[in-house]
Amino acid sequence: MLYLIRHGTTQFNSRAEVQEHGERIRGWLNISLDDDGRQQARDAAHKLKDKYVNLMFHSVLKRAEETCEEVASVINIPYEPSMGLTPWNIGMINGMLLTEAIPLMTKYFDTPLVPVPEGESYSEFYNRWKNELFSLMKIAEKLNVIAVTHSRNMYCLQHILTKGEEPITFKGLPVPGGIVEINPHTLQTKIL
Repeated sequence: MLYLIRHGTTQFNSRAEVQEHGERIRGWLNISLDDDGRQQARDAAHKLKDKYVNLMFHSVLKRAEETCEEVASVINIPYEPSMGLTPWNIGMINGMLLTEAIPLMTKYFDTPLVPVPEGESYSEFYNRWKNELFSLMKIAEKLNVIAVTHSRNMYCLQHILTKGEEPITFKGLPVPGGIVEINPHTLQTKIL
């Protein structure tokens, strides 16, 4: 089985920060988990503790690595970084308030071959993530694997697995620290 974990919250999307200043797009900003995010990661680990996981991978960004560290503190398994688990590099949009970022992100999503200045095109991200996902599922045919990734990766997961039959979304499940179980043989998913 493959278990995808969405990294825990950071100061840019935690409730206190959002209420005071508004949610910000994290993108490729290399920011740490907040206390809630660390707890979300430990909670995810407890849900996976009895799944006999053999390996764990994480995005190269700090919040995903810290999520992985918290999981590893509960489930003693090796882990390593993977560039393929990083989210869409939205370049100049990184760190913007969500309300300002969404129209710009939509523009680049609607023109998927055009790169975001200082970033990458949506198509580049999508294909990088798709290749990584199928590589992980190949490993998961024989071993139980955890991969810590980001919301943008999760939002296009069903689109990839259904070969475009399901739409790409921009919000929804799983929540920070949430887990999606994927059966690599049937491509069926379940939120744990």
